[in-house]
Amino acid sequence: MRVAQSHLALFLFGIIWTSFTVNFIHEWHQGAGPPTSSFWGFNGIASELFFIPFLLIGVGMLLSPLWAYFHARRMVYAITNNRILIVQQGKTRRIESYGRSELGNIARVERPDKSGDLMFAQKHYKDSDGDQQTKDIKFVGIPQVQQVETLLRETFAVGA
Repeated sequence: MRVAQSHLALFLFGIIWTSFTVNFIHEWHQGAGPPTSSFWGFNGIASELFFIPFLLIGVGMLLSPLWAYFHARRMVYAITNNRILIVQQGKTRRIESYGRSELGNIARVERPDKSGDLMFAQKHYKDSDGDQQTKDIKFVGIPQVQQVETLLRETFAVGA
């Protein structure tokens, strides 16, 4: 649920975008006159096809929290005695594995309900422009995150 909430701003913008698009289409048809069967006319098929991408973008933004929620439900986090695993289920299974040597500073973000996120590594890479980027590797939306942090520190003997 926490991941879906992170898409709230996109959802709210999606409401505005979709409302504007639907209103624009409505106003377009109010002033367009009788429908024509021509392809290129003011009220032709081409003008109707023009609106489809705008509607699809709006619907995508409105559905983004739902997509994020279902994506998060397919994630499995595991700590073994040798590795930390992040498994993503889907059409294919994607497994990220991190050993003791890949661990960095451990950082916890805890919310009032004791759930939170636990960052334990960083991945450095170059983007398509060749710029250096850093991605935090973390468990997201973990209940009782402090217990998981303690387990991680004890398992890999990382200082508190």
